Amino acid sequence: MSVNVVKDAISGIKGILGGKSNSYSEEFSKGRELALVALKSQAALLSANIIIDVCVDYNQFVNSDIMLIVVTARGTAAVIE
Repeated sequence: MSVNVVKDAISGIKGILGGKSNSYSEEFSKGRELALVALKSQAALLSANIIIDVCVDYNQFVNSDIMLIVVTARGTAAVIE
């Protein structure tokens, strides 16, 4: 997911002033949901009915023009009978 320059500038100002950036929080939430949906989809392809030891990781890659938010979810797909 990428965050545009306007959100970046507003978040930078809020960060300096000690505020919370809702736009970044929303992007991280969207990323988390997308990663968990993808994890569930992959588990379903393996005929799993449970995912254990789920972990969600967040990373940022910043370029001069754009910031990328990378959210990954991992876990162990299993079958409970």
